[in-house]
Amino acid sequence: LRQSVLPTADRIHPYLERIDASLWYSNRGPLVLELESRLATHFGRPADQVTALSNGTIALVLPLLCLDLPPGSKVLVPSFTFAASAIAVIDAGLTPVFVDVDPTTWTLTPRSVEAALESVPDAAAVMPVTAFGAPMPGDWDAFTAKHGIPVVIDAAWSFDTAPRTTDTMVGISLHATKVLGAGEGGVVLAPPALTARIRQLANFGFDADRQVAQVGRNGKLSEYGAAVGLASLDAWPAMRPHLLALASAYVSHLGDAGITPFPGLDGSWATATIAVDLHE
Repeated sequence: LRQSVLPTADRIHPYLERIDASLWYSNRGPLVLELESRLATHFGRPADQVTALSNGTIALVLPLLCLDLPPGSKVLVPSFTFAASAIAVIDAGLTPVFVDVDPTTWTLTPRSVEAALESVPDAAAVMPVTAFGAPMPGDWDAFTAKHGIPVVIDAAWSFDTAPRTTDTMVGISLHATKVLGAGEGGVVLAPPALTARIRQLANFGFDADRQVAQVGRNGKLSEYGAAVGLASLDAWPAMRPHLLALASAYVSHLGDAGITPFPGLDGSWATATIAVDLHE
């Protein structure tokens, strides 16, 4: 659908000048805080529910660590996904168990997971994945309330369609291949208490006294990464309608050729790629 194009140097330059002036390069500097604030506005959430991180994979690992599951616990993941979904589960010390996706949505749904639980009754968590940025089907907050099984949504592609959850954590990628890119980067949407813990885990597990209170990772986004992300956000109001127009054109021409795009693609939300069903 689109070639990966990040902001040009002239768009990023004003943010680099701010880095030069502040001499603040990492460790949740002013540009990272501004990026989180602007992302919070985009996602319709308070700033204390949004954390900017170094990449999309760490944006899955840290929420999984927040679940405090016993080592080796089973996490259901879709069999149709990018490798990072399973890698994040393994990096968190857990065991991925692959489950067939729902054929009408190309991902896991609460109903398909409930069926899978019959054969994996000891599943400790679920990681559904949004397919190519399509809106996530189902109410995963309600699923957790019903079954007591926590969910972390891998919404790597879903900058434009982030799931509107209350209790369920969501990881989003800002990789260069996504509709909103920072070269590398990730975002976690989570309730405030979990956001505080994710930020701690992303900084080696340091508490306010610089003591390692828990084993964490180095998942911080640098000021330079935030500069690119902010410049990308500046361009988003013009980029989004362009992507919607491209998607609508693809849907129309593919339909004329008898080719079905992946479920839910209707030109009303932005994605960076189009997969098709050839009915083979």
